[in-house]
Amino acid sequence: MTFTEHGRAAQSQRISTTELAALIGADLDELVPDPAPGQDPELRDRFVQQLKDWQGDEIASAVLMVLNAWTQMGGTLSYGVAASETSCFLLSRTVYPSGKFEIVFQHLRVRVPFDDDALRDEFRQRLNKIEGVDLPAVKLDFRPGFALKLLRQPQARDVLFDALEWFHSIARGEKSSRTTGARETTSQPSDAVLSRA
Repeated sequence: MTFTEHGRAAQSQRISTTELAALIGADLDELVPDPAPGQDPELRDRFVQQLKDWQGDEIASAVLMVLNAWTQMGGTLSYGVAASETSCFLLSRTVYPSGKFEIVFQHLRVRVPFDDDALRDEFRQRLNKIEGVDLPAVKLDFRPGFALKLLRQPQARDVLFDALEWFHSIARGEKSSRTTGARETTSQPSDAVLSRA
C-alpha cells in the first residue's frame, strides 16, 4: 500500500465511506457520528438537523465527516446562536447549513501567524485545489467561501482534510514541509489562533 506525506492511503487505494457502507449494506447516516457538542449539545443538534433538512443526507454526511476529521486532529467546534440558522465554527471557518463553507480570512489577518499575507494565501491556494473551489487572491482580507455540495466527492474532502491539517499545524507553531511531509517546531507556537474563533 502506498501512503501520502500525511500518512493516508494514496488516492487510488482509498475506499470512500459511501462505498464502505454499500459493501456492508449499511445506511450511511448510521455510520457518520454527530460532531463534537461544542459549547452546547442542543445547538449542535439544531445545526445537524438544519444541515440534513436543507442539504440532504449525502451532503450532510460529507460535512459531518469534515467536522469529525477537524476534531480528530485537535480542532474544536462551536455553534452559532442565531434564531434563523445555526452555523458551526471551525476557528476561522464557518459552515452554514444553508450551503456555504466560509473562510474568514478577515479574522485571520489579525492573528499571528496568519497575519502574514503569504500564509493566508497559501491556505487559500490549498483550498483552491478542491475541484470547483476558486477563492480569488483579492479576497484575502474578506470572507469568501464555497458550496457545501462540493464536499460530496471523497477527493474534495481529502483535499480539504489536508488543507485543514496544514492550517492546524501552522497555527500550533509547526512548519509543514511540502516535499517530505516532515514537520519542525518553530520557537513561537501560536495558541492564540487555536483558542479564538
